[in-house]
Amino acid sequence: MKIFGTEACGQPLGMASEEIFDNHISSSSTVDTSKYYYTSGRLNADHGWCAKSND
Repeated sequence: MKIFGTEACGQPLGMASEEIFDNHISSSSTVDTSKYYYTSGRLNADHGWCAKSND
C-alpha cells in the first residue's frame, strides 16, 4: 500500500523488541490473565491479548 503525501517509516516501533516496556502498555480488560495478558499483544509473542467479551 502506498499513502501519497507521506514518507514511509521503516523503523520498528519497539513492541516486538521490547523497547516499549511492559509497564508502558495497558489494556481496558483481559479475558484470561494467565494466557492472554495484555503484554502478550506483542508481535511474535507466544500467546496473544484478548479483551473480555463485554469490552
